This record gives sequence, C-alpha cells and structure tokens, in this order.
Amino acid sequence: MYEFEQILVSSVDAETGVRGFVITGKENYLDPFNSSKIKLLEHVNKAKELTKRYPAQQENIAVYSKLNTAYIDHLRLAFNSGRQRILRMAKTLIATRAR
Repeated sequence: MYEFEQILVSSVDAETGVRGFVITGKENYLDPFNSSKIKLLEHVNKAKELTKRYPAQQENIAVYSKLNTAYIDHLRLAFNSGRQRILRMAKTLIATRAR
C-alpha cells in the first residue's frame, strides 16, 4: 500500500511543480516535477517487485504505469506551453518598450 501512496504523492508533486511554473514562470518550480519522474519510476518498480506473485496485480500495475507515463507527458506539454507563453509575453514587452 505504501508504494501506491507514494506514487500518488509523486504525481501530485509533478502536477504542482508544473502548475507553479506555468503560473509564475519561475524555473525552480520545476524541481518537484523533475524529481517526481524518477520517484514515480522507483515506486512503480517497487510495487511490481512486491506483487510479483500476483498476476492480476501485475496487470493493474502495468496499466497504472502506462497511465502515469501519459500523465507525465501531459504535464510536460503543459510545461512547454507555459514556457512558450512566457516567451511570447517577454517578446511583447520588449517590443513595446523598444518603441
């Protein structure tokens, strides 16, 4: 049970980090996102090890692992979108100051 709780915690940390970056544009908010990717993999692997005698659980973990990968990819898109938005805003600000 502990590993699944930690998977959830790592997922929330990743989302929180990306949200903080998109809102503020501050790179340090991405630290939880970056570290959570590693933690997620570690906890999923540990859950696989703990349930290796239970094929049904192994299937559930495989599905959950795929969903987590898709979720991290989704967060990465949000991160990239936020970065592009910040760059556009900076360009606009520089262009209006140059006039």
